[in-house]
Formats: sequence, structure tokens, C-alpha cells
Amino acid sequence: MLQDPTARISPQAEIGHDVEIGPLCVIGPGARIGAGSKLQSHVVIKAGAVLGANNMLHDGAIIKSGTTIGDDNEIHETAVVGGEPPVAVKRPRWGRLEIGSGNIIRELVTIQVATDEDAVTRIGDNNFIMPSVQIGHDARLGDHVTITTHSCVAGHAVLEDRATLGMGVLVHQHSRIGAYAMVGAGAYVSRDVPPFVMIDGRSGCVVGLNLVGIKRNGFTRVQIAELKQAYRIIYRRGLPMKEVLATLDHELESEPCHHLRDFLANPNSRGLTRERRKSDSTSAVEEANTEAMADDAPSRLTVMQTCRAA
Repeated sequence: MLQDPTARISPQAEIGHDVEIGPLCVIGPGARIGAGSKLQSHVVIKAGAVLGANNMLHDGAIIKSGTTIGDDNEIHETAVVGGEPPVAVKRPRWGRLEIGSGNIIRELVTIQVATDEDAVTRIGDNNFIMPSVQIGHDARLGDHVTITTHSCVAGHAVLEDRATLGMGVLVHQHSRIGAYAMVGAGAYVSRDVPPFVMIDGRSGCVVGLNLVGIKRNGFTRVQIAELKQAYRIIYRRGLPMKEVLATLDHELESEPCHHLRDFLANPNSRGLTRERRKSDSTSAVEEANTEAMADDAPSRLTVMQTCRAA
């Protein structure tokens, strides 16, 4: 271990082989730091926090109690990882934060632990979280997620694998963003975003498939063709959700379409993000939806009704 003489390390801390600890770092009791990790100056590791091997922590990074971090992560200046949730009612004990391996967490990022003692905020592997991003309590991120500067992911939100948020995106609590979805800069996401689609930042509506992201990730022509067909089934045919699910099951066989079908089959209470359409067709559809909803016939609700505007 290479330790600067100004660093303060608790005798109860566990420090691995070849760890470098810079000036004025503070490591609390019960903290564990894996082999090969490097801490620059003014890094704070609170009591009981756990870091795996080969992590790089830049100046002023803070890792709080209840946090477990895997290997090969890079956490930049003044990021606060594992802070208390910003909720009005204090708990005697908070939950935990688990972060996987290979993540890049840039400057001024804040990530909270879960609210309940037995709950977890979970960040997967190989995610890129840009400066000044807020990730709330009980949120769940998959792998290879990209979140751009000044975005906010509220509590209990879910971002599936390879989802991308543009600059300044706000994700409402309990909302889900599906795998390979792309949300444009400045969008406010208040409902579920299906996998593989693209959200327009200005309107916050679905504007088609994220074809660039899908092609870059090696999807075959057959898979892309089936996803196009699935999109038309969901947003263009005006079918009730039960018929949408049955049609997806009957007509499409690729694994991406199965994932899309499973996402739609397990909705939360927030509904689906609607598609952006021309003003004349949109008003007609929404008028028809309003009449159908007034009839109180849930079995006849179409996907467009499920996706009604917030």
C-alpha cells in the first residue's frame, strides 16, 4: 500500500494490495478497498463502504455507508455515491446501493441508497453517467446505459440495458425506459417508454424506432424487420392491449420482439408514452379515446388510450 502521510485510515479498514491513497483522504472503520485501487486527494470512504479491485477515485469523491462497488470503476471529482434519499420522512436505517463493474461516473453525480432497510438501488455494469446527473433512491439501471449531463432519474425508475438519455432528461418516479430506447435531450418522461423506440425531446412522444442504436448493436435484418412490424402493431392498428400482446405472440418470433412483448405485458400504473402524430389525426384519435373511456369499457381500451398524454 502506498499511503500519503496526511491520509487518515481507520485501523478497522481493510486495504488491499497495491492500493494508492493520496493526500487528506479519509477511510472509515469497516471500509474495504480492493487491490490495485487508486484514491487521489480528499477522497472520503465512509464506514462499511466496500470497493472492489482496480477502482479509480478522483479528487473529492465521496463513497458513503451502505455502498458496495465492483471492479474497474472510475468515479470522478466531487461525485457523491450512496447519499441519503431526499425524502421528508427519516428512517432509522436506510437501504443500500450496489454498483457493478466497469462504470464511469463523472463529476458532481449523486446517487442515493434505497429508502427501506432491505431495499437496494442498483447500477449494473459498463454504464456511462455524465456530469451533474442525479439518480434517485431505489432506481435500477441495467448494463451499458448512457445518461447525459444534467439528467435526473427519479426514485424507483428503471432503465433497461443500453437505454440512452440525452442532455437534461427528467424521468418521473416509477417510470420505465426499455432496452435500446433513446430519449432526446430535454424530454420529460412521465410514462413507460417501450424498448427500441426513440423519444422526441421537444414533445416527449415516441417518434419511431431507434434504428441507429439497433443497427449499431448488431441486430439482424430479420430482427429489425420484425421490430418495425411490432411497432406498427402497437401504435398504428388501434388494437386493444390484449390483442396487441396476442398478435405479437402469434406473428413475431425474434428474441427482441419477445422482450418487447414481455415489457408491455407487465405495465406499471403510469401507462405508455404515446406516439407523436400529425395534429389532425392526433385530435381525432384522442377524441375517440375520450368517448371510449367515458363508456368505462376497460376491455376495449386501445394502446392509444393506454398511451394518452399526461
